[in-house]
Amino acid sequence: MLHLCVTAPAYYDIDSGTILIDGQDLSTLTQESLRLQIGVVLQEAFLFTDTVMNNLKYAREGATDEDAIEAAKQANAHDFITKQPNGYDTMMTDRGSNLSQGQRQMITFARATVANP
Repeated sequence: MLHLCVTAPAYYDIDSGTILIDGQDLSTLTQESLRLQIGVVLQEAFLFTDTVMNNLKYAREGATDEDAIEAAKQANAHDFITKQPNGYDTMMTDRGSNLSQGQRQMITFARATVANP
C-alpha cells in the first residue's frame, strides 16, 4: 500500500497501488467531495482585477465579509490590507500588480482559508 501526500486533488487517475488520505482510499471518494476538503495555493498567485474583498470571497459561495476578514487575519494579511488606500475595497490591478509578490501570496493563502476545506 502506498501512502502519499496528494498535492493535486485527483487531477489524474493512478495506474496501480492505492493512495490513502486519512486512511481512506482515494478511489472511493468523489472528485467533488475531495476538492471541497483540500485547499490549493499555487506557487504563482492568481488575483482577479477586482477588490481585495471580492478576491477573498471568491473562494466560497456565500462567504461573508467577516469570513474574509477572519481568514486574512489568520493568513497575516489583515494589517497590510487595512493599510491599502481603500482597505478591503482596494482594487487589484492586473493580477495584483499593485501588491508585492509576498502580499499576493498572503491573499491567496487567505482565500484558501475562506474556502474552509
